Amino acid sequence: MNLVSVSQQEIENRLIDYFAVHFGDDPSVLTPATNIPKTYNIGASPWAAFADALSKLPWMVKLHVRLAQKEMATVPQIQQLANLIVRKLQHVVAVPTIASEVLTLDSLMKAHEFMEAKVAQKIRETSPKKKPRRAKAKKSAET
Repeated sequence: MNLVSVSQQEIENRLIDYFAVHFGDDPSVLTPATNIPKTYNIGASPWAAFADALSKLPWMVKLHVRLAQKEMATVPQIQQLANLIVRKLQHVVAVPTIASEVLTLDSLMKAHEFMEAKVAQKIRETSPKKKPRRAKAKKSAET
């Protein structure tokens, strides 16, 4: 059984990276205290819609966290949003017996990406190769 260790700071960093890419900004201009709707002049309704986009991020899906649109009004700052996500995380109920059983979120996502790539490669290797259809082309040319 592998457990995942997730800190609020790690979530803040992922949110900073997400918003920087989304708005075409440098991550260094964003801090945990950044008020995203105010900084990027986003109205209440478009800000609420970010709940759906954030909930679909691969790391959010892996953490089994879904945000509701109505919650977004109360969390305009990155640190507030990260705190909301942390509060929604499932809590550990099993204690790991060795340190290697605890993964960071980054390690989990890298392992997930690696496994997806292996599955895709296996599918490519085992899928039947299509044969050329020259026989039909010759018949059509003969008639």
